[in-house]
Amino acid sequence: METKEFNFRSFKVNGFLMFFLLLLMLGGTVFCFFGSNAGVIAGCFLALIWFVLLFGFVKLEPNEAVVMIFFGKYKGVLKETGFFWVNPFMSKKKLSMGARNLNVNPIKVNDKVGNPIL
Repeated sequence: METKEFNFRSFKVNGFLMFFLLLLMLGGTVFCFFGSNAGVIAGCFLALIWFVLLFGFVKLEPNEAVVMIFFGKYKGVLKETGFFWVNPFMSKKKLSMGARNLNVNPIKVNDKVGNPIL
């Protein structure tokens, strides 16, 4: 089985910009509830969209990556450090890219008398 890894080249937005837009959208949603019946329906629709869009945020620290899967199909790996917004329907799995090395040499220690202990 051959595996391929490629960088995520799809649509991503700065997370802070999207957070600001979602705050504006939340304000519009609250404003719609104070109108007529059509405004209440529009407010409910906006609240539903706002709730779905909220799940698109991704925060990456150094030496972290996120594997992006869109309805079971691999879409790439996001390796950039920062705060991003991607498609909320993508499954996101965080991975640590830090080296994990547990192969160390045994420590040689002597007891009180001077005998080696392994």
